[in-house]
Amino acid sequence: MRVGMALRSQTLVANAWHHRTDSLSSLVAAIGIGGSWAGVPALDPIAAIVVAGELPTHLYFSPLYWQFARASTVHFFWLHLL
Repeated sequence: MRVGMALRSQTLVANAWHHRTDSLSSLVAAIGIGGSWAGVPALDPIAAIVVAGELPTHLYFSPLYWQFARASTVHFFWLHLL
């Protein structure tokens, strides 16, 4: 993330956000699966809910998402409403 920001590379920053999101999702999924194997089956659906809640959270805090949303809205407005 720091390198992408230092180089002002949106591609590197986006890739860092993607990597961070995938890592956290994998960790939570592993905890859920491990809990099921260990005899605590309630951890699996809890982990699924946590992973499902991660996506909107990461999108909300990602600066690139807001840049994309703003650009897409303006583009849609100019193409379809004018």
